[in-house]
Amino acid sequence: MLAALTAAGVDFTAYTNGLPESGEVHIGRRVTEHLGVPQRINQPKTTHTREGNEIVIADPETQAWQTLRSTGGLGNAFTILPNPSQSYVSPLTTANFGGQGGEIIRGGFLRYLKAEDPTPSNSLAIMLKYWTNNADLLNPLAYEAVLADYAPILDMRWTDPGRPLFEGYITNRTGRWLATMRHGESVVYPHTTLLIDNQLVRRLKSFSTDEMRGEKVAHSVMRKLAPGLQDIPFFRDRWTFEQDGPSDFYAPDSWHEREPHTAHAQPRADFNWRNVYSKDLSGFIREFVLDSPRSMLFDIINRSAVETMLNGKGYRPPAAWALFSAQYALAQDWLSPWAPSSTKTIGIPVPKR
Repeated sequence: MLAALTAAGVDFTAYTNGLPESGEVHIGRRVTEHLGVPQRINQPKTTHTREGNEIVIADPETQAWQTLRSTGGLGNAFTILPNPSQSYVSPLTTANFGGQGGEIIRGGFLRYLKAEDPTPSNSLAIMLKYWTNNADLLNPLAYEAVLADYAPILDMRWTDPGRPLFEGYITNRTGRWLATMRHGESVVYPHTTLLIDNQLVRRLKSFSTDEMRGEKVAHSVMRKLAPGLQDIPFFRDRWTFEQDGPSDFYAPDSWHEREPHTAHAQPRADFNWRNVYSKDLSGFIREFVLDSPRSMLFDIINRSAVETMLNGKGYRPPAAWALFSAQYALAQDWLSPWAPSSTKTIGIPVPKR
């Protein structure tokens, strides 16, 4: 997105979410310095306990009301959307150019093949790993319904083994997410996703599966739009075509210079309070989800497996937030035009420097 805006001559400011020590903030700083544009860091608001420990104050119910109210009850409160009751920001003042869609240019799930040739077997394995990674939390009938929903895409593997990894990402991953969450954001702020508009998606779908493998299309586009940007190392990642070693596709002699930024010695490098295990937060979600036995949610989930997960064994933050959001949606509290007035706040510990 930044490369495209720079090439188009659009005046913009970039922002990165996270603590100053975040690996993404570090890479973002290098990118914005290379492009010569301002960078803003959106840090989570923190406070300190009486003992001097730094914490983030979470308010799950308000967060859920804002997100579900903005998305018609279809969103996941894991992603925080603005208060939908606030005044709309004029499109003549500012607009948010989301980067969503860039992962499609990178090939979607095709990236996970790395150097392997796609086969019906490895294609299915990747799809099930990332699409049904919470299958154990569902009852058998619900899981069967999920597979039936995915069947048209999964069946593509018999004629073009790698195609489900690309097409599935467009429709069931990015497409569905954008239809809810990005629509929700546009309730308050002008928002556009240039990298996943109709023309670009059609153009990408015209490429063969083999052409979309290895991130070579994304690399070539970035190199043309903003030369030099493709040489900035990623945070704990590499271009797919050179993950296993130097590639003749691009500058094999400088492969070592693109060594990923790892920040292994910095415990705050990848801190995201929504994505860590907190006994207090998981306890709150467990109580909220499981203490409504008549909820329709229990028609599809495996209560025992959900309780085990929320107790901390194999805890999965995105799944926990999804369960909380689903229960909140079914309770219909998001239908109220007013934000909840009495909510429980939870302190999430922040790693020490």
